[in-house]
Amino acid sequence: MKTILAVEDEPDFQKLIRLILEKEGYRVLVEDGAASAWGTICEEQPDLVLLDLNLTDGNGLDLCARLRKEGPVKDLPIIMITVRGDPEDIARGLQVGADDYITKPFRGEDLVVRIEVLFRRMNLSLE
Repeated sequence: MKTILAVEDEPDFQKLIRLILEKEGYRVLVEDGAASAWGTICEEQPDLVLLDLNLTDGNGLDLCARLRKEGPVKDLPIIMITVRGDPEDIARGLQVGADDYITKPFRGEDLVVRIEVLFRRMNLSLE
């Protein structure tokens, strides 16, 4: 079973993400801040991170950049999920290391497909 960490500061989106992904058979961990997310990533080493830009104690861009630079798993798949859908925000998220970028609100089916695509790409690169 793959583990996904959702780093999201809004409780309603935390519940929604958990509901969608647990229904698909994923183990879902949830954190609302950068510091707690860092600890969970180091301890649990999830298979993928869903990362909001706005966190309770920082921002997702900084956490993404830190994960790419000094994280325990440098190639950890990261999908940014945020209400900020300006082209500049999307470009910045991808520049700091996100693999994909989804704007809220999103359809559950779209989230699941993007996760599956990332996992499929990872499996291909390991072969």
